[in-house]
Amino acid sequence: MPVPGCQGGGIVTEHGISGQVSLNYHETPDDKDNALIKHISEEFPKAKYSIARAGSNNPYCTDYASESGFYSADLPGPGTYTLTFTMANDVASVVESTLLSSCDATQSFTLSVNGPTTLDYDWGWGVDGEHGHTAVALNGLYHAREMHKYYKTELGFELLNDAQIKINVEDGDEAGVSPGKERFTIRTGGKYGRSSEIIMHEYGHVVQFDILDQGFNFRADIDAIREGAADFFAADKTDHWLFGGPGASSLDGPVPWRELSKMNHICPWLPSDNESVSDWNRICGARILSTTTAYRYKQGMALAGAAWDIRENSGSNINAASLLMSALQAITINTTIIEFRDAFTNETDTQSSTIFESVFTKRRIGGPNMPSNLAVTCPTNRNPRRPELTWADNSSQETGYLVERSTNNTDWSQIAALPAIAAGNGAYTDTGATCPGSVYYYRVVAYKDYTDPAGTLKTSSVVVKYPPDGGGGNAAQSMVSLSDQVIGLQTDSVATHTEASLHGAYPNPFNPITTVRFSLAEAGPVRLRVYDVLGRRVAVLADSDMVAGAHSVKFEAAHLPSGMYLLRMETARQHWTHWVSLVK
Repeated sequence: MPVPGCQGGGIVTEHGISGQVSLNYHETPDDKDNALIKHISEEFPKAKYSIARAGSNNPYCTDYASESGFYSADLPGPGTYTLTFTMANDVASVVESTLLSSCDATQSFTLSVNGPTTLDYDWGWGVDGEHGHTAVALNGLYHAREMHKYYKTELGFELLNDAQIKINVEDGDEAGVSPGKERFTIRTGGKYGRSSEIIMHEYGHVVQFDILDQGFNFRADIDAIREGAADFFAADKTDHWLFGGPGASSLDGPVPWRELSKMNHICPWLPSDNESVSDWNRICGARILSTTTAYRYKQGMALAGAAWDIRENSGSNINAASLLMSALQAITINTTIIEFRDAFTNETDTQSSTIFESVFTKRRIGGPNMPSNLAVTCPTNRNPRRPELTWADNSSQETGYLVERSTNNTDWSQIAALPAIAAGNGAYTDTGATCPGSVYYYRVVAYKDYTDPAGTLKTSSVVVKYPPDGGGGNAAQSMVSLSDQVIGLQTDSVATHTEASLHGAYPNPFNPITTVRFSLAEAGPVRLRVYDVLGRRVAVLADSDMVAGAHSVKFEAAHLPSGMYLLRMETARQHWTHWVSLVK
């Protein structure tokens, strides 16, 4: 005789109850002018159910149905039992609302069991119909679980917290997530609250609390990054570029839509003064925002549009969703959009780098790709001898290059403006200096001019000191984008070397041990962790208070497969990231 109890979707023998649970839900259409797609009497994955002796308040057993909505329970013998279906699944533990009647939240049936007994139950739209609270709650349950599976299986996000959320249903027409994941709120009454991609977007914010549990105390760039990432992942899950919301709507009329395929010049990261209100609202999906909101919806869509372009580029083998997820796990509340772009695009090959640069620069998210391998030499076969600069051209988007010189690595002067480089390397001879002689610092800046209010965006190379100190002399790498007109920075306002830094690892590539070196400007807490390309933490190298000065720590990776790994160091004031390559 089988052991009595709930079995999910098992086979019932002897005395038992089994059946299938179904529900109705809505799906966002491909065309923004179409009505929401209705799915009628579909399988209810992992529907919650329980069985008790008739008249007892204590369930005999409680479980979740199978992925196909099948449930079953073997019972200890014949008798009268109460079978209760609860509006919940294994992702959302409970649906709650003062507006839901008790018969909506649960449905109970009394059955006389004397052998195998079957009962199928279809939640349908509920007692209030398609626009009612029951229908919206079931819709939220279904799509939240679909998105949970997406993050966990398709993106491989193993750090996902499986603690169940609560879905709260209220009047209105929107959705949101409260701090601490305590409440996932869906307001019914209109198309927005029933859109599948709205629910998927908001569940993305639930996941973000697992990554960066800082409540809603986010700075402007982080808020925009969160919105853009949630939009992209919802679109990636549904495999089409149409995303609904935000904004209230009538029951049957269209809502404002975000169209990822159109996130080009109409929706740059930096706001443009010549946009029409209708295009801004319809395509960027933003309300008429005050300056205090920092254009976060519009900026987020610029980021999501760039990621979508990368996803759709047929000439690349880039997994945009995995890269975006990895970058999302590398942020702190102080991360800027330029740092986020750097984390998103780091360690890409030449072809991929060109694709990334194109999609980001046309949305004003950072400047051209950084010039690299800047070197300064002093030839012996010329008189007078002049410093000669060479660098690698990594950009296909630059308007040109600026060469800058300093005597103290603080006060910079422009000494040359050069045209764009079609291919190959750049070169310049500093005719205003002789060598050997005084100490100079040099940097090369790639810039891109725009005719609209976005102005000029710039990206600086590393700073090189000549003559070098002991064969070294390169200052910290700087990936900084500036906008002279909109952001309001001066031409020479490029970040310079700071005392505290993650210097990187040597050797790199390595097998299987490398030494990670870093320095601290002041004593304090230090956390140094290692992640793989899917964002899974694979090692903790430091997590304690440390004194100021230079430090090093070993990273042993004999147990890990070959591939790229992200070093992430955090102090009380700053954070740094650096990629290392394990080659076995």
